[in-house]
Amino acid sequence: MNKPRFAPIVLWGLATVLHSATSFAQEAPPADDVRAGPAIPTLPPSASPQPTAAEGDTAGLGDLEALLGESVVTTASRSAERASTAPATVFTITSAEIRTYGIRTVDEALDYLGLGVYTASARDYTSPGDVGAQGVLIRDRGRHILVMLDGHVMNSQSTGAVTIHEALGVPLEAINHLEVMLGAGSVMYGSNAMLAVINVVTKLPRDLKGFRAVTEVGSSTPTNDGKLRGLGGGNEFGQRYRLGINGGVKLGDKIDLTIAAEWLQELSATYKIAPTTVPTVGVSFLPGQESWGGAANHKLVAPSIVVGARIGTFRILAQANSYRRDMPLTGVFEQKGSEETQTALRLDIKHNLDMSDRISLGSRLYGDQHRFSETSSYGEDYWCIGDQPNGCQYRGSSRARWAGLEEQLNVDWHLDGRLTSTIGFDVRARDTLSYPADYRDLLTGQLSSEVPRPKSARTGVLGALFAQQVWKPTQWLALNGGVRLDSDTDFGSRLSPRLAATVEPGEGAAVRASYAEAFRGPTPYELDEFDPTYRLTPKRLAPEIARAAELEWQQRLAWVTFSLRGFASFYKNFIDA
Repeated sequence: MNKPRFAPIVLWGLATVLHSATSFAQEAPPADDVRAGPAIPTLPPSASPQPTAAEGDTAGLGDLEALLGESVVTTASRSAERASTAPATVFTITSAEIRTYGIRTVDEALDYLGLGVYTASARDYTSPGDVGAQGVLIRDRGRHILVMLDGHVMNSQSTGAVTIHEALGVPLEAINHLEVMLGAGSVMYGSNAMLAVINVVTKLPRDLKGFRAVTEVGSSTPTNDGKLRGLGGGNEFGQRYRLGINGGVKLGDKIDLTIAAEWLQELSATYKIAPTTVPTVGVSFLPGQESWGGAANHKLVAPSIVVGARIGTFRILAQANSYRRDMPLTGVFEQKGSEETQTALRLDIKHNLDMSDRISLGSRLYGDQHRFSETSSYGEDYWCIGDQPNGCQYRGSSRARWAGLEEQLNVDWHLDGRLTSTIGFDVRARDTLSYPADYRDLLTGQLSSEVPRPKSARTGVLGALFAQQVWKPTQWLALNGGVRLDSDTDFGSRLSPRLAATVEPGEGAAVRASYAEAFRGPTPYELDEFDPTYRLTPKRLAPEIARAAELEWQQRLAWVTFSLRGFASFYKNFIDA
C-alpha cells in the first residue's frame, strides 16, 4: 500500500470534435435577478465579458452569449468568460438537449453528449457508475472527478466518492445545464479535480415559469443471452417511473423561491445469467449450494429534492436525497439484503457584496452530511472470518459531516475585463466515521469473536488559499495564471499551479496552450481502511498527482465550433482503493 500501484502513467491523445454552442439562458433576466456572484454589467459589442460572476451563476449569461455569439462559462476560472478564452476546455449540456434526447441521468448526458468524457454504468447493477476523461477510466466510484451543485462540492469527505447517475440526488427538472471542464482543476477547487470538474447548474424561477408536475413511465423487456431457453423464469417485464413537481415563484421584488422534487423507482425486467459451479471474483456459494446463476432482477428507489431561495443578495440552496439499489449479482446470487444505500443532506448560503465598481466579494457558508453503505453475502472461508461457518454478511459503511466557509474577492482593475484578479480561501472542518469491513454470521447476525470490528473515526480540517490573475494585453491575447495551496490535517500540503495562454488569430479562431497540475488527497476511509480477509491498513499514503499539458485550436462558424485538441497527461501515486 505504500507504493503506487501503477505509477507513473503517461497518456497522450489527439481529439477532434464538431459541436454546436447552444445558449442555456435565452430570456433576459430581471434587473434584480442575482445568484451567488455580482451581476455582469452590460458590455459594448467589442468588449470581453468581465469575469466577476461566481461559478455556477447563470444570471445575465444568456445576454452575453447572444452578444458574443458563443457560450459563456464560469467553471474554469470561477468567473464568467467566453468558452474560447477559458484556460481549459469547457463545454455545456443544456436542459433542452437533455429533454430532446430523452436523457434520464447526468451520466447518460455525459455519455451521449459529452466531449472527452465517458462513463461506465452497469445496468445489471453489479457495480456503481464511474466516470473517466481523456484516456483514464478507473473503477473508483468517481473519486478522480469533482462534482458540484451550483459550485457546492458534492464528493463525500469520508471516501471522496461521488456518483452521477440516480444517486446524485438532483431532480432532472431542476437542472438548467451541465458545465464540464476537462483536465486538471485543482487550482480552483482542490482535491479530486484530477480528470474533470462537473458543475450541475440549477434553474432560476424565471427558467421554471410557474409550477408543473412531471410523469415519466417506462417499460423494459426480459433479456436472455440466447443460450438459456430451458431456464425457468426470466419472463417478467420491467417498470420504471418518475414522478416530479417543480416550479418557481417570486415573493416581492427581492425574494423568490424554487423547488424541484421527484420520486424515481425502477423494478427491472428479469435477466438470465448462465449458471456456474466455480466460485470466482464476486461469485459466492453458501454451504451446500452447488450452482450460481439463473434469473434475476433488481429494484432501485431514489427520491430527491432541491430547494432554492433568493432573499436580496443572499441565495440559499438545500438538497436532500436517498438512494437504494439491489445488487443481485454480487456475492451469493439474488441474496436478500445485498444492496447499496446512500443518503445526503446539503445546505449552501451564498452572498455577494459589491464593495465598489471594481471590487466584489462573494461569500459561501456550507454544510453537508453524507451516509453510504454496501451489503453483500458470502459463503467461502476466504471471504468470511474463521468462526462464521454459516457464511457471512459483509457491510462497509461510512458517515461524513462537514462544514466550511469560502470567500472570493474579485477585482476588475480597469472596469473592462482586461486585467482582473481573484483571491480567496476555503476553510473546512469534517467529522467522519466508518466501518470498512463489518462481517456478521449470515444466520445469527453476530460479529466475529476472533477479529475486532474495524473502525475509523477522524476529525480534520482543510485550509486552502487560491489566487488567479487574468491579463488581456491585446484583443487577440489572453493570459491566465493561478495557484492554490491546500493544507489538510490528514495528508499535509499540496500546491496546484496553472498557466494558460490563448491567442485569437482571426475571426472565430482561438488557439490555447496550457499547463496545470491537480491532486487527490487520500481520504479518511482510505487512510484507515482494514479488511481482515484481504486488505491491511496502509502505513502511509501520499496525494495522487496529475500533470497535464494541452494545446487546442477552436474555429467557430456561426453556432458551430470545430475543435482540435492535443494533450499529454502524467499521473503518479495512484491509490488502489
